[in-house]
Amino acid sequence: MKPLCGKDYKVGASLRAWKEFFINANIFGLDIETKSLFEEDRIKCFLSDQSNENSLIKTIDEIKKYLNKNDISFDLIIDDGSHILNHQITSLITLAKFLNKNSFYIIEDINAESIPILLNISDKLDLKVAQVYQGKKFKQDCFIALEKS
Repeated sequence: MKPLCGKDYKVGASLRAWKEFFINANIFGLDIETKSLFEEDRIKCFLSDQSNENSLIKTIDEIKKYLNKNDISFDLIIDDGSHILNHQITSLITLAKFLNKNSFYIIEDINAESIPILLNISDKLDLKVAQVYQGKKFKQDCFIALEKS
């Protein structure tokens, strides 16, 4: 990220931003890079591969263990991972079932051409489209917000 964000970039910057924004939330980060994993107050990162359903399910089990819970669900899931469509699809299909009612699943950095594919999948998962944003400068600056009602 340093080439994109500059020499002062610190691993976990977006997780820390969400922590500041959602002042009562526990933030769980998933990353395929071990150098991106860290833990601090209200943030815990787990090693996971978003292209692999088994890895994602294993990570959910690790989060349950970390929280000492048998079951878990989330109010918000944000996919800001690899930005590869197949990985976004795998994550959506695997993780959407862990959303609470009246909660959101957001996918960032989508290519404009991928939007219809992801919307079709979300429809099959009974997720309602809350927002679709198509970037003005770059075709990959799009995001989708889906709601589980």
